[in-house]
Amino acid sequence: MRLYRQTAVSRCRPSTLAVRAASDGQPATETAESQPASFDASLVSKNNVLVPDSEMSITKTSFGTIGLTVGLLLLSYGFGAYFQFLPGSESSALMLTYGFPLALIGFALKYAELKPVPCTSYADAVALREQQATPILKQVRSDVTRFRYGDEQHLEEALKRIFRYNLSGGVQRRNAPTLTSISEQVYNGRYSLLLVFEAPALTKADFTDRQAKMTSFFGPGVQALTEELGPKTFGVRLVAI
Repeated sequence: MRLYRQTAVSRCRPSTLAVRAASDGQPATETAESQPASFDASLVSKNNVLVPDSEMSITKTSFGTIGLTVGLLLLSYGFGAYFQFLPGSESSALMLTYGFPLALIGFALKYAELKPVPCTSYADAVALREQQATPILKQVRSDVTRFRYGDEQHLEEALKRIFRYNLSGGVQRRNAPTLTSISEQVYNGRYSLLLVFEAPALTKADFTDRQAKMTSFFGPGVQALTEELGPKTFGVRLVAI
């Protein structure tokens, strides 16, 4: 399932989250709806050993930067060769022919580019990831730590459904929270993915009141907990259960 709307580029990599988005109206359990769990800071692991991101993936590469760089290089050399400032005048037409569309495509991708958010991974959480993290948690982590094209923000579709933009009981679209970073931590002995949002126009209650909805959306096998991390900064902790 995709947590957010696919674009022409991102459709080439379908996600298991698309199915989940269609059924997010169903509560995970009645208990989650009636008695939302509360966050307990004492249950967060004190392990502070960071694991550097060593995963190699083409999705972590900016296609816009590649296209724009290669296109401009071809154009620059092509013009130089055409006016005989540089050698290779016989190939100048070919370089100009390919350089212009490559630069144009690169510029378009760069304009529509959404950069990945920083991910902080702690050693004890990384050790539990494969064993405890659900497919949706792994997909969320993968989606927000890669370049995207055409989306206004990460988790766009999920936030739209959870916060009900411009609908009764929801929030205004202009007040939508923005994902700024994620962190892999251990909470109460379980793997958790902490989503950090900046939301200047929202309060902690705006997140806490939607905790059951978040649990339902990102489940099954996930408990969502909300916390206030600082002034206008809020966390949504997705705990594998």
